[in-house]
Amino acid sequence: MNYWVKLSAGLGVIGLLVGVWYADEHFTQQEAEEKKIAGKALHFEEGDLREIELWKGEEKFHFERLEAKSDWIMVAPDPAIAVDQDAVNNFVAAVQGVRRERTLSEGENTDLASFGLTEARRRIKVSLEGGETKELLIGGDVKIGQTQGSAFKALSVYAKLGESESIFTVPSAALSSTDRSFKDFRTKQVVSFKQEEITSFEFTVDGDSVTISQDGPGWQMKLASGKTYPGDSNNIGLYLDRIERLRADSVIEKPEQTIEKMTELGLNPPARVVSFKNEKGDTLHLLQVAVTKTQTNVTMIDGGVAQMSVEQFTELAPDVQYFRDLKVMRGVDMAQVSHLRTGSGKLFQKSGTKWYPVDSEGKTEAKTEVSGEAAEGEEAPTEEPSSRSEVATLVSDFEFMRAQSVIDPENAKDDSAYGLDQPIQTFSFEFSADSDMEKVQVRVGNRVENDEKNIYMKRDGSDAVYIIETTWMDALQALEKDPQAIDENKEVSPQAKKEE
Repeated sequence: MNYWVKLSAGLGVIGLLVGVWYADEHFTQQEAEEKKIAGKALHFEEGDLREIELWKGEEKFHFERLEAKSDWIMVAPDPAIAVDQDAVNNFVAAVQGVRRERTLSEGENTDLASFGLTEARRRIKVSLEGGETKELLIGGDVKIGQTQGSAFKALSVYAKLGESESIFTVPSAALSSTDRSFKDFRTKQVVSFKQEEITSFEFTVDGDSVTISQDGPGWQMKLASGKTYPGDSNNIGLYLDRIERLRADSVIEKPEQTIEKMTELGLNPPARVVSFKNEKGDTLHLLQVAVTKTQTNVTMIDGGVAQMSVEQFTELAPDVQYFRDLKVMRGVDMAQVSHLRTGSGKLFQKSGTKWYPVDSEGKTEAKTEVSGEAAEGEEAPTEEPSSRSEVATLVSDFEFMRAQSVIDPENAKDDSAYGLDQPIQTFSFEFSADSDMEKVQVRVGNRVENDEKNIYMKRDGSDAVYIIETTWMDALQALEKDPQAIDENKEVSPQAKKEE
């Protein structure tokens, strides 16, 4: 036989075998898909779903969306209430998860009422893209199951699809997995705005208002008296983020909100009122906040009252000082600090990123040669003067230090009332000759009355009295206790370490 004829025949056989394999694989996959679909009580593609309805006794829930990626909206029972998107999606998944067990023969299909399907315990209807609708009814118990004491626990229940006469069984868990109430579907989100939409908000406490508004790239706080202070952008951002994400543990709906109930909740009148506005001045939400012995109560955008833990009250209604920029060294460029001088006369100088003590002649400790011979062409190894990590800590702490509160000049007493006329400690930050910053002296006074954790402090360039935590002074105390700066913090050059 001709070689080419043999080759053609061989290739034809191979092609035939490949075709058979692909056909078999295709039909195997198709058969698996058909079994998968046949095993579902109500089959539909989630992406095609546009409406889903649930009847549970006298209750009806109806949700719809424009397209697959759109949010669900509530059609019934109350279109004014926003929907918990996750709750509806979880319900859809539960419906898709209901599996067929056994289909009854025609001889068994006698009377729908006997299967509990004329007044079904669940009726679920889906409307798909293109207008197709499907309906699942779940009815009575299959009288085969377990007896627990005097109670019968069914393993399966009867079901059918819409107008179909065919009846089949599904696991009894289908009832619990599709059991939903209004509180499950309604949103738990307190507000509907996004943080970036807010350009101002007004706090009202006991009739006095404080307005926090955007001021260029930052924020400004304005008191009812008209006096303004810089706002703390970080705290304001955290607060708005907290409000945006706020969710209720439970909700009291409008019909339950009687005068007596609102008084019981502390909302008649509320302890705090916060009005959130956008750049047009429109009020996006009027947040009323109250606290009782057992919970915090907050008004929601849809008129409900959100209930949550008592601890959240201080987060939602902080003292107005929380929004004020209480940075102690505001206006001082701490990156330019070149020297630190303590009250006892010790002076430290910055070199690179480290700090070193300065002797009485204004010089850092002289470098001392380390014993040993240097390699040809190299300098003799030397030991660096000991650096002080406490100085770096103190300067860094003051760069970011935020006071607990501030006593403004118009409200402050004489310095002697705070122990600032004869301070317990003093120190100063000094700057290099080419800096435009002036020396800043800091005075530390008495502890705050009935508050051992805080002390009074005042600095050059500000007439305010700051109340700060005593722990901020730990690094300074360490310096004063160890003026020689020779301790476990001593650092030596890599070369010195190598020689050791």
